[in-house]
This record gives sequence, structure tokens and C-alpha cells, in this order.
Amino acid sequence: MNDKFPLLPLFFGSILLGLHSPLRAQTPKGRNEKTFFNTNHTTATVRDGGTTVDTLYFMQPAEVHSGYGKVSGIRLVLQDQDQSTAETINIALVKFAGTTGKPDTTNSGVVSGSSMNFKLFGSGTGSAAYSYTLTFATPVTAPAKVGIRLTLPIPRGTWPSDGVSVHYQAGTNLKLGSSTPKPQWTFKKATNGSAQAFGPVGSTFRMGLLLDKPVLQFFNETNAYGATEKLLGPESLFPLINRSDKTGFQLRGDRFGKGFGIILISGSKASTPFVTPFGTVFPNLTGSLYLPAIPLDSNGKATTPSLVLPAKTTIWAQAAFLTIKPFNISFSDATRVKAQ
Repeated sequence: MNDKFPLLPLFFGSILLGLHSPLRAQTPKGRNEKTFFNTNHTTATVRDGGTTVDTLYFMQPAEVHSGYGKVSGIRLVLQDQDQSTAETINIALVKFAGTTGKPDTTNSGVVSGSSMNFKLFGSGTGSAAYSYTLTFATPVTAPAKVGIRLTLPIPRGTWPSDGVSVHYQAGTNLKLGSSTPKPQWTFKKATNGSAQAFGPVGSTFRMGLLLDKPVLQFFNETNAYGATEKLLGPESLFPLINRSDKTGFQLRGDRFGKGFGIILISGSKASTPFVTPFGTVFPNLTGSLYLPAIPLDSNGKATTPSLVLPAKTTIWAQAAFLTIKPFNISFSDATRVKAQ
């Protein structure tokens, strides 16, 4: 049973683990966040049960992240109904079980070097939610398709008066077109060890990867939830053209401040990715197109203008990030949009 607890008025903080001091002069590099949730539309904070250890999985699809290289950490929003009690969680990267879309829940499914424990909360009173940045001691080499595993301890008190949970948007609250498929992306580990669906299809946890390499992400500029905003959740992959949704790109490469991003777009993904000294190229190069170079700010970030795509358009995209002095070049991960 999925135990949901409504969001309360919360204090949100940012905790960056692994730093010796919050006053450190320079932010560590190689922490480019790739998200697949709608920040402003979390509907509940959830765990699976109140008397057991919970193991939850967020299997972000290849359409949002096909990549290479290393994962430096996870950023997620956790809530404790009694923040005075310290709670130890475990995060790990997990492989897909074949082509099922489900996680590999066996021990061999955990990506080597990615399972780490973190002790969180432990001070203050009442309930609180924090945005945690949890980093691996050493960046972890991950497959091109990878999911996130989150293990929550048995509540220290009686749930829901105490216990850790993760913020979540139910798939029933997404603003996708009526004909747009909603795959199952959230899972739990059942008592028999199998992967079972957690929540309705289309649900998302507020958890994202931090990648050592730069990232490219589609956004959907839309008024689907009321006010116009840029969504990075499932709607970003399936813009609804009859709603006048607009599609644009976000580029994030924290090693490429004041550099440039050059976006490659194609109508399909290559059956055999093209390996280069600067990274693996995933879009099909036949019939592909390079967009003009985009200047990056001092943090290696840029957001492009957005436009309405023709209906039924499919685009695979990947970006080359580069600086001239010193010369440095690297490909981002790849991503796909399919206009509805």
C-alpha cells in the first residue's frame, strides 16, 4: 500500500554533503543536474509502508537521459514528519531489467560503487522537507540508461507522526494529452523481491541525477497548470501542440563557463552510437542538423528561446560543449521530444 501524506507548510533548505565548509569559495564542478519532474507541482510526500524498510525506484526513461560517463550524485527532496530524529537512507544507481522498463532489483542490478548511506535530519522540531544534494565519494561510471534507488528506513516513531518520505507527483495530475502514453516510471521492491508499480502510471519522484558531463534538456513552456512556466517533467517530452506548448533547450555544463554549446538535432536515434574522443554521439547523423552556437554564462548555463513544434514531430538532440581558452570539448547526454 502506498502511504501518502499531504504536503505541509514546509521550510526548504539546501544541504550539500561532502564539503568541509558551507563557505567554500568555489562550487565543485561536475554536478550538472538532470531532472524529470515538475518542481512546482509535487502533490504529496510518500513512502510505501509505516512498519518496513522501503525500497523505491525512479526509472527515468532513455528519452530524457541517454548518456555516458559518470554520475556524481543525486539531488532529491525528502520530508521527515519529526525532524528531531536522525534517519539513515541509502541511495544507489540501478540498472534496467532488460527492456521491461522495470528496475533490476537483484544485487547485480546495483551499479558498482553507487550504494551509499547518508544520515539526515536529527535536529529541530516538527515536520520539515529539505532539498538534499547527496554526492558519491567518487563519481560512478553508469550505463547509458540508469535509474535511481532510494531505501528509506523503518520510521523511528509511528507513521505518519514520524518517518522519512520522498516528494512525488501522481501521474493522474500530469497535464499530458489524452492520447499520450503514460509509462510506469516509479516502482517499489515487493516482499518477494520483485519490482511492483508504485503509484499510477506517469508518476514521478522528486529525484534527479547529478552528472559529471554536461547535460542537455528539453523544456516545455506552457500554461498547462495555469500560469505560464517552463516544465522539465513528462510534459517536456510530449508537448501538446493544440495547447500551443512551446519547446526549448536548457544547457548545463559547469566546466564550460563562458564557453559555447552547439546542439545537434536529428529525427531518430542511431542504432549504433558514434564513439568519439569527446564522448558518444547518440542521434542519427544522417540528415542531422547543427544549430548555431549558443553562448554559455559564467556557470556554463544557457536557456534557448522556445517555439511551437509541428505536430507529430520527433527530435533527438545532443549538445557539444566547448571552450576556446583553454580548449576543451565534451558531448552532453542525449534526449528526445515527441510533439503531440
